[in-house]
Amino acid sequence: MKNSTTSARIVVLLAVIICSILSSSAAGPRSLREALDTLDRAIITRRDAHTRRHHLIDSLKQRYNEHRHPLRSRAVADAYRQLNIDSAIIYYQTTIELADAAGDTTAVKEALIEYAGQLGKSGNFSDALSTLDTISPATLTGPDRLRYYDLLSQIYIDRLNSTQFKGHRKQLTAKLLTSLDSLKTMLPPRSIGRRMTNAICHNISGDSVLAEGEIKEFFDSIPLNHPLYGIASGLMAEFYRNRPDKADEYLYYLALASASDARVACNEAYTLELLGSEMFKRGDFNRAYDYLTVAGEAIYELGARKRFTYDAPPLAILLDSMRQRERRQHTSFIVTLCLLGAVIVTFISTMVRVARRSRQQQDLCRKAYATSAAKDKYISQLLELCSSLFDSMEELNRLVGRKIMANQTRDLYQDVESGKILRRQAEKFFSVFDESVFNIYPDFVNDINALLQPDKRIILTEPGVLTPELRIAAFMRLGVNDSNRIAKFLGLSLNTVYTYRNRMKSRALRRDTFESDILKMGDIS
Repeated sequence: MKNSTTSARIVVLLAVIICSILSSSAAGPRSLREALDTLDRAIITRRDAHTRRHHLIDSLKQRYNEHRHPLRSRAVADAYRQLNIDSAIIYYQTTIELADAAGDTTAVKEALIEYAGQLGKSGNFSDALSTLDTISPATLTGPDRLRYYDLLSQIYIDRLNSTQFKGHRKQLTAKLLTSLDSLKTMLPPRSIGRRMTNAICHNISGDSVLAEGEIKEFFDSIPLNHPLYGIASGLMAEFYRNRPDKADEYLYYLALASASDARVACNEAYTLELLGSEMFKRGDFNRAYDYLTVAGEAIYELGARKRFTYDAPPLAILLDSMRQRERRQHTSFIVTLCLLGAVIVTFISTMVRVARRSRQQQDLCRKAYATSAAKDKYISQLLELCSSLFDSMEELNRLVGRKIMANQTRDLYQDVESGKILRRQAEKFFSVFDESVFNIYPDFVNDINALLQPDKRIILTEPGVLTPELRIAAFMRLGVNDSNRIAKFLGLSLNTVYTYRNRMKSRALRRDTFESDILKMGDIS
């Protein structure tokens, strides 16, 4: 298979295939809208599921710390699967050491198998296969041998999806099919696990029609709480992925698979990421942003570093596309609002540059955590500014309409000539701009005052409202250092801007570095 959807589903499939025979059934969502609503509810409760999982892990760790026994460290490692790869690897390594010290060869082999599986998830395929090569399947019991082959198949599938070299792919496909054949022989003929494995084999061999038919025969009979429900949904989505006539079916099964992951606190949120991208293409920006944000957080927490690197860009693409879309709309606004539109574009671009510079100064871990919060804040301010712009345009349209309908064109001209309209719009912009500055830099005034002499610090005359010199400093902090541009943004004369800047500089503790010190305010070290 050539994409990550099936790969991600298989990672879960083969891990739970031993419990694949269940007889109960439950009706699932019957339309795309119902499936999306189900997913939205699952995302809301996702945090509760993660909290319960972490509480369980804390309890297991406490028991392990009381008595360092291989069974207890193994329990902690198992609890970390699908949640955090690095933590799972650490505890499987500990289990191997403890079991080896106790002379328990069976426990050592079992832990080695799971350890290899986690290495494969992290992208260390060579080490994963080398680890499994140290174990002879003939020496394993039935359940352990089943687990051996299902993890071996997972590793081959992930490695197959990570290479584009045709000759290498052919070799990997042959090895994968051999591993899956060994797996099938250990499963009951009509079990769900056996039929799912058959479908995977068909799909890998290029017979997607037969694979789809195999799953369709039993899909509706799988209950929502079945461990294979999400995996089967992911495979069904894979069958419809490149079929424009089945676009709704593709989204439907992606939603089912994503909801299944969210309900069990599984961080392998690759289907949710694909769904977010598709919702963005359809213009559902709210769902797209929510899905991509949750998917990014989940993949980061999982620790699948290579996967996170490849799939993180959709969030940036979403933000960039939304910004471009707003800029295209601004071009149609009337001349009296062009100044406000230019300020919005400049403001957004500056915030993005500040965010990029800040992220470059952090290590990978802190950058990943900061990205989600920063995007929420910047998009919130963008929407606030755009909302103000739309309100201003609507108000101006109503005013112009009333004046024209009442034949008051002379009054309208006087309002325009006097600058009354522009001043009113500027006041609205200043209100939103001030609020944005305080939201992004909560300690902005304190940070400025820290650069000034104690007896010459600035005191706000009205809470939440910046003085003109503080607004000039805010633009400087955002990287807008050209006095001419600042004068246009704030509606001041160039001389007035120079006066304010020189006045602040004369009150600074370090005059020579005052402007560069402003640029460094609020940076994360």
